[in-house]
Amino acid sequence: MRFFCLFMLHTGIRPQEAYWLKFEHLKKDTSVKNADYPYLIDILRTNKGIKHRTHAREVQPIEGLHGIMNGLVKLYAGHEDFSGFTEDAVLTKKVPGYLDEGVELESSSWLWMNLDGTRLQSFDKQFNSFLDDYNLLKDQEGKNRNIYSLRHFYATVRIYNGVELAFLAKNMGTTETMLRKHYDHAVVKANKVQRHRLSKKVVDISELLGSK
Repeated sequence: MRFFCLFMLHTGIRPQEAYWLKFEHLKKDTSVKNADYPYLIDILRTNKGIKHRTHAREVQPIEGLHGIMNGLVKLYAGHEDFSGFTEDAVLTKKVPGYLDEGVELESSSWLWMNLDGTRLQSFDKQFNSFLDDYNLLKDQEGKNRNIYSLRHFYATVRIYNGVELAFLAKNMGTTETMLRKHYDHAVVKANKVQRHRLSKKVVDISELLGSK
């Protein structure tokens, strides 16, 4: 569940979209040279977790997903002999590991699966139990949090950080209108931050050119 939560916080996709992903749906982003930021995630029209086929898209995650996927693959391998395997090997179909006896780990494997290789249906119960254990089940308004809250957190943080709504909406498979409706508080705060930045003293052009 730890890797799933980190994955959600780095991508902002819907939980049901995530449950239907396979390793082959993660592809290298050749436009980015940073080795720690190599992925684009395909949410295909065949993904049974999307509510509307218009939500099919290519998702650009936040930097850091590479390390999370490495950890996930090593968790699945679960054997000392496979400690050196990385998700690169799985994505390129080079080195299959074993989850359980006779179950290979390969590019066509589910991203979130049980030890017998079958698709994991949901982390809902584990996540809610975790929140309850740490007294985090209720938010400040008394409403129950759930695993979908990870998507809300992702959106809020990205808006606070000044990410353009047009890009964010496309990345999350929604619209700018919906983002403004559900995250108006974040948009207002982000606008205040931006106004504060713009209000700072601008260096006079003559200072840059030097006085004659």
